[in-house]
Amino acid sequence: MVHTNGDAAFPAMLDAIGRARSRVSFETYVSESGEIADRFTAAFEDAARRGVEVRLVLDSIGAKKTDASHIDRLERAGCRVVWYNRLAGFSFEEIYEYQRAMMHTKALVVDGVLSIVGSANFGNRSLELNEELNVAAFDRALAARLTADMERDIRQSVKLDLEGWRARPLHIRGREQLWSFFGEVF
Repeated sequence: MVHTNGDAAFPAMLDAIGRARSRVSFETYVSESGEIADRFTAAFEDAARRGVEVRLVLDSIGAKKTDASHIDRLERAGCRVVWYNRLAGFSFEEIYEYQRAMMHTKALVVDGVLSIVGSANFGNRSLELNEELNVAAFDRALAARLTADMERDIRQSVKLDLEGWRARPLHIRGREQLWSFFGEVF
């Protein structure tokens, strides 16, 4: 099934999360505060409270506009949130620094059966502005491959702790600040 734009893809994704029985894996570059984040955060929380294992992989550069309260809610509900790249905040219990490149994946895998992949980011721009394309497939082999890729991404990350993050060199903090000005461009 093909979904064009967020207004078609997001309801399908939320429905799949709502029907999940064992595991939800979600990976995205952009995650912004707003209506979409509110709806997905609630869906992930509900799934975790039903006993579903929920794992989210967010790129900290693309997800820098995520409301920290959403991350706290997800972690309190039992979701595992893993970060790529350097961060500018959030809880430091399950945070990693990706060592290879920018993570630009947009994928949802539910119960090892349903995979939804495409260009829609986790934000209102994908609902209101951007032209997006996502594909949903009921295919265990595809779901296994995407899940394995997400697990590999986590293994190729380095866990950050608060002291290490605060002690990072000035040139690294300066580079992070500089790139933050280009968030809307990239």
